Amino acid sequence: LCWCWLERENLKQRTMSASSSSSSSSSETVHVEPGKRPLTPAQKEALQQLKDKVKAEYLDASLAKGEMTATESFLMGQDSIYLRFLRARRYDVEKAFEMLMATAKWRRDFQNGRGVENIDEESIENELITGKSFFYKYDKHDRPVVYIRPRFHKSGSIMQEEMERFIVWHMEIGREIMKPGTETCVVIYDMAGFGLSNMDYNLVKTQIGILQNYYPESLGVTLLLNAPWIFKGCWSLIKNWIDPYAAKKISFVTQPELLNFINEEDLLVEYGGKDPFVYEYIPISKREELGRTDFKPTWLMNWAQDWKQKPVDSSSSSSSSDEIVVVNTETITNDLQDQIISDEPEQVEKKEEPKVEDDESAPVGSEEL
Repeated sequence: LCWCWLERENLKQRTMSASSSSSSSSSETVHVEPGKRPLTPAQKEALQQLKDKVKAEYLDASLAKGEMTATESFLMGQDSIYLRFLRARRYDVEKAFEMLMATAKWRRDFQNGRGVENIDEESIENELITGKSFFYKYDKHDRPVVYIRPRFHKSGSIMQEEMERFIVWHMEIGREIMKPGTETCVVIYDMAGFGLSNMDYNLVKTQIGILQNYYPESLGVTLLLNAPWIFKGCWSLIKNWIDPYAAKKISFVTQPELLNFINEEDLLVEYGGKDPFVYEYIPISKREELGRTDFKPTWLMNWAQDWKQKPVDSSSSSSSSDEIVVVNTETITNDLQDQIISDEPEQVEKKEEPKVEDDESAPVGSEEL
């Protein structure tokens, strides 16, 4: 529900050209991951204007005062960051600037000055233990995959402040494990066992606000799996709020259809794949006591880290000659503008992204409901 609300709000701010193009496209049209097509001249100009404005009115002063952190400096050096905010504000430079500055302030002031960058693992351990949400491996387009299992959420069981930190921390981790050339993630909502006791309206509102205002344009596709009949009424209402372009990013799927998005060797066994991984989280304070000093949480496992050490093989890359691939994630670069997608959908072959048609109602899910 949260992601659906978020997409509805984000898509209100898309360009008219994107709406026109998506409405006139054929049934083979799918959303293409950023990094496949160059920007239009107008979009390039808007990008440069925003970068110049941020530098003149924010970066120079922050650097002079010594207020710029290494993480903020890195983010402010990425064209993809500016483009997220431009897309969220119809390429209106002034509005994108206001949104970006509000985000910068929020990152510093988060939770009474704690700051986004100071959220550590120990401060969200109660949430990590539940296994309600975790990243694990990538889809066929190298987008991080996050599994969300609402049945493990119980309203009021954990302090609101920790739940908020968990949401923000998740977004930050998603950014850190994102490979060059990708900007979005794949969300799998496993709705098995979902009941009304798992619905937390206050948390949903909080998540919507955080994602919509401070992490725009982060969703690639959402796959709703094992949706129970109780969700049918919700979906009938929600899909009327979302335009056709957004509807292509939210689909009800069956378990076998997950293999259209994720390679079998990377998909968990419980979802029809071959990866035997079962989520586990051991608090830092317990690892030595339990003799599990070798334990690694999901975001520090080899799948999320090894690629950062591998150089790009330009001879085997599928990128065009004018695309730039950045592997060293510690290096700041301003040369990404020609590899970021424009807002218009593109005609591509089916293999680029499988299109899953949703029925008029949600599929049968948990028998418990």
